[in-house]
Amino acid sequence: ETSREIIQFDAAFDTRNFRSASGIVVRDQNGVIKVSKLTLHSNISSPFVVEAYACLEATKLGINIWIDSVTMMGDSKTVINKC
Repeated sequence: ETSREIIQFDAAFDTRNFRSASGIVVRDQNGVIKVSKLTLHSNISSPFVVEAYACLEATKLGINIWIDSVTMMGDSKTVINKC
């Protein structure tokens, strides 16, 4: 039986300085945090781009830690649907 992990991601964007940050948390099916990751970005052009980048990084993290079954959670439905 494979366990179902949950990967949550979010991003913050500073429009004045074109800086941003993205965060990722991986939880097991009991809600226990297994992995977390924070990344600071520069030269990202929009909040949508940084949210898409966070989704990409979350996907790559899930692959790198060999998650078999996952639920992706973020606050941008458009980004999740595109990913």
